[in-house]
Amino acid sequence: MKKNIVLLSLFISFLACAQPNSYMLTLSEQLRDSGICTGENYQALLKAVEQKEIHSEFDIIRYFNNVVILNAADFTTASVETFERLHRKTAAAHPDLSFTDFEVQYKKELADNPFQIPMDYALVSLQHKGKKYQLQNTIYLEPNNEVGREMVLDEYYQIFNKILANEQSPYQLHRLDKNQKGWDDPEQFAIVAFTEEQANMLQGTMLFSMSAEFLRPIYSSKQIEAVLDGFKKSGVLEGLSPKELILAKEKIERQAIGSDEEILTCFPNLIYCFDVELGNIDTPYEELIQAFSRISRGAFYPLDLNCRFEMGSEQGAFIEFNFNTKHYQITLDASSDYLDSRFIEFMNFVAKDNSLPGRFYQKSDPYSQELCILYLTETQASQLGEQLHIKLK
Repeated sequence: MKKNIVLLSLFISFLACAQPNSYMLTLSEQLRDSGICTGENYQALLKAVEQKEIHSEFDIIRYFNNVVILNAADFTTASVETFERLHRKTAAAHPDLSFTDFEVQYKKELADNPFQIPMDYALVSLQHKGKKYQLQNTIYLEPNNEVGREMVLDEYYQIFNKILANEQSPYQLHRLDKNQKGWDDPEQFAIVAFTEEQANMLQGTMLFSMSAEFLRPIYSSKQIEAVLDGFKKSGVLEGLSPKELILAKEKIERQAIGSDEEILTCFPNLIYCFDVELGNIDTPYEELIQAFSRISRGAFYPLDLNCRFEMGSEQGAFIEFNFNTKHYQITLDASSDYLDSRFIEFMNFVAKDNSLPGRFYQKSDPYSQELCILYLTETQASQLGEQLHIKLK
């Protein structure tokens, strides 16, 4: 499949330069064969090609079967009316996305990142076939100005992917944005319903900047429950209070979950995820050690922590602390702002040297620089290893 996508991409690129009309006809046939543009839409696309009415990638999108074209300039203020209008228009991208009981609640919470910055959110809820769906959207709020709520359009449509997942639909909504060339209005974007095969085909043409739902499909409610059952059986949720469990479940319901570790992040101090290109270049390892201590839930508690980090310094990054009456120190590479992988090895050396019940396991994402760390016993790691694809370094 990947080989076919690469060949198609090269072939289309050649035709686009050498024979523009042949290129459009070839692309039109590929869109028809993949089910993206069929029937009357396909005939209309052929007519547009013949009459030389296709001048950009956006002109092609108009003929897709399951598409809505939106302009970000029409949805700038994050009012209830604007949110509902945006969702009504977006729901037209697929015939099974009708909804009722639309509501928006505005709230301020600390962001899920090491900096704990207060963020403004709009919690959107709606009903589909008697089931309530929610999604928390980030917004920008001008100080002391309720009218100044500004919409953020990156992920709002994921509430519909939660519906499609529960309906066991082969489709997911994707966002198509401006690529390097061709679109007349940079504010325009499209929401399109694709199957995984269709998304892979279109991604291979390299014509559009497309969101990656085909790499990270949204979990259904049943999938989330199955993951939670696995966590409960492993014992990783032991020690959490009933209130913490309830709050975590509410948090899960407000998100569009696409991975097991995203579910874990909804529970306090079970997992720590960060970018290996360290965002904090002043005290990165102090921040990491404090996070490792939190997720160990009291097993690892360093004292007299002293960290020095100066990026580009030949002296490197220096770490020292006391733990269980023992003194530990290490010098790590500081030539760049990337994590020195020896840091995790060092932390597990400390854990083993003190016969701690658990170790620090890592889960990496092949599509990003994010690294997630879990503190698990050997039994928990064995039970969750296949589920989370974790490894010990």
